[in-house]
Amino acid sequence: MASPPRRSRPLRLSHSSFTHWRATRNILSASLLCMEQARSNWNDDRLDHLSGQVDSVRDQVNAVRDRVDALQHHIDNRFDRLQNAMIITLAGILAGFGSAIAAIQL
Repeated sequence: MASPPRRSRPLRLSHSSFTHWRATRNILSASLLCMEQARSNWNDDRLDHLSGQVDSVRDQVNAVRDRVDALQHHIDNRFDRLQNAMIITLAGILAGFGSAIAAIQL
């Protein structure tokens, strides 16, 4: 048969270990505060850098958008000229068929 599980003994802290723990906690708290301030500054610096990069990308996007707008106007003009040419061609074809039909009937 299995023996019953052993109970762990309660942890007893002596006065010296408790004092050591408080001193360690104070040192860690002070270093964490310094680290937090450094991290805050680091984050501000990184955010400033990121903001500069975003501005650079925004400028590039605006330049590309301007190029696309110029190309779109160019393409629109070409389609307008093509449409005009098609209308003139269709009018010529219809005039030719009309004149052919008129010539046949005479």
